[in-house]
Amino acid sequence: METLRWTVLIHNIPPKPAYFRIKVANRLSGLGAVALKNSVYLLPDSAEARESFIWLAQEVEAGGGKAFVGEATFFGARVAEGIKEMFMAAREQ
Repeated sequence: METLRWTVLIHNIPPKPAYFRIKVANRLSGLGAVALKNSVYLLPDSAEARESFIWLAQEVEAGGGKAFVGEATFFGARVAEGIKEMFMAAREQ
């Protein structure tokens, strides 16, 4: 089975102003990112995904939060299939 690579955004957004949290959530949704956990989002790894997450991380930090962008590989067929299923479910919505 091929190993899939993911671009990851981890963020911590201040609770106020509330509109900023909504703005970030809308941008993540527009990118097609899927939440792995609260504040941890994934996109299939690509130059475009990295650029989009880096841009969003800069916006989060300008708004007073913290953000980190990285690359991840998850081990185990079950984990990989679970992540792929999350993306398919998000696409269907």
